[in-house]
Amino acid sequence: MHNNTIIFVSNVNSTFVRRDLALLSRDYEVKYYLSKQFKGFFKHIAETFRLIGFLLRNAGSASVFFCWFADYHSFWPAIFAKIYGKPFYLVEGGYDTTYMPEFDYGVFSNSYRSFCASSAIKWATVNLPVSNFLENELIERFGKHIRTEVVPTGYDDQYFKPSKKKDYVLTIGAVDTNKRYMIKGIDRVLQVAAQMPDITFIIVGIDDQFALNLDIPNNVKLLGATDEKSIAAYFAEAQVYVQFSLREGLPNVIFEAMLSECVTVGINHTGLREAIGTYGYLLDEWDVEAAKELIQEALLDQTTGKEGRDYVIENFSNERRYKKMRSLITT
Repeated sequence: MHNNTIIFVSNVNSTFVRRDLALLSRDYEVKYYLSKQFKGFFKHIAETFRLIGFLLRNAGSASVFFCWFADYHSFWPAIFAKIYGKPFYLVEGGYDTTYMPEFDYGVFSNSYRSFCASSAIKWATVNLPVSNFLENELIERFGKHIRTEVVPTGYDDQYFKPSKKKDYVLTIGAVDTNKRYMIKGIDRVLQVAAQMPDITFIIVGIDDQFALNLDIPNNVKLLGATDEKSIAAYFAEAQVYVQFSLREGLPNVIFEAMLSECVTVGINHTGLREAIGTYGYLLDEWDVEAAKELIQEALLDQTTGKEGRDYVIENFSNERRYKKMRSLITT
């Protein structure tokens, strides 16, 4: 019988959110609300009232309020936690710590959204950014008076495992707009692929309609959104995984690739530097020729993939995240 109840709110139902739901359910009765994201004003207001209704019905029994991402939806759990005098834990994943004005990207891109996110961050009992890079962004924006504790995401080494490797290069990114296309660095992957016509590149997550506007080299295979098992199979076979994003918080795909013994190639900045470290190849700055050379080296590398898998198992397991969160969450 559970003695404690967690109110868990998120605006996405992604893999890492579901992992935390499972982990926290070990010790708590978890009441979960997925706050849907709507662009229309009236739909957004209606969803806000649904979230408030959920909190009104359940907040009285809550021991802890837990929220993934600082955004519109995080404001109300933060308010209810204050009203009921309960701890509020907020996980930051990347989009919610930044603003890139050239792309109008990030949670601080408009005043209302910024107010909601900033309030939740300031009121959090502890902010739980998933990387040191994100923690530094939070401190730069809000000062050292906010409490932060870095708790990296965790991964299942039995789900992501290598199989017989094939000489292809893989990248994954949910892309359906030009903004996402540029931020995720898919344009850069295509540039490199065009310079390596004898090597197969597979790009997963490109929207079919958006792909019609792209100039795709003959050696590039585009796949739309696909299920987790299919993605795991591509990871298992790929010799090289590349990520040339303009920024990343702590990219899940890098760790999933490393668990699959892919040799990772990225750029030496933001969360990419933190994730890959010395267990892959990093470009100091974007350069097509240098990227091509690193990929060629990675295609021949028979040791880094195995080392990367061991590194992730030791440092980024689900169990390690669970223990860290459990030690922080007080009821």
